[in-house]
Amino acid sequence: MQHRRLVTLSCFAWLALTQQVASAAPPTVIQVDVDLEKLDRESDLKFSESEPIGLAVTVDGGRYWQQIGCKTGDVIQRMDGDPTSTSQSGFSEGVHSVELLRDGKPVLLRVVVHGPQLRTVHLTASDAADVVERVNRAGAGEIAIPLKHAQGVRVIESRLDSGLELRPGDIVLAVGEQAIASEADLVDAMKNIAAGHTNVTLRRDGRRLTVTWEREPDVP
Repeated sequence: MQHRRLVTLSCFAWLALTQQVASAAPPTVIQVDVDLEKLDRESDLKFSESEPIGLAVTVDGGRYWQQIGCKTGDVIQRMDGDPTSTSQSGFSEGVHSVELLRDGKPVLLRVVVHGPQLRTVHLTASDAADVVERVNRAGAGEIAIPLKHAQGVRVIESRLDSGLELRPGDIVLAVGEQAIASEADLVDAMKNIAAGHTNVTLRRDGRRLTVTWEREPDVP
């Protein structure tokens, strides 16, 4: 009898836990696209130490927080996965997450900060040689992977960022007049950057942009 009673209590406990998990509503996900150059300077928000704990968005909190999707009364609890604190910093180019409570309900802001659509990278002969060296050190399939149902390749090598303004997740469509359809196409283009201007067409965070590789001529 006691064993049956324990089983019954365990069932009730499991049912209560299941109902509690089911009642926890998933956050509402809102995507916000914003241009980095149009973002106002961030303003400090008041950190609330009482429940709910986080950064409280106030009326005079500044347009910056409104531009990234916040509303007056929101309480920001996590940014990019980290708990909020009294120190605050603005977002750079890329995709960021803001977890907050709005009217007591969880909201997840997916903030996509877009940089300029035209940008230039200046390369000396030494820089170009360094790119070739880094590319040669990478094995097959370590730099980019082709897209299955669209033109272009997706960059997966983060070490190319500082040299050529190519970041993981970028989709390279063309280098100069050459359409890029494979990793070999991209590797060949990076190893043979001609002196002068070479326009690289790519998509980043859903937007099309152009990076110009401006290489200095070789010194005899």
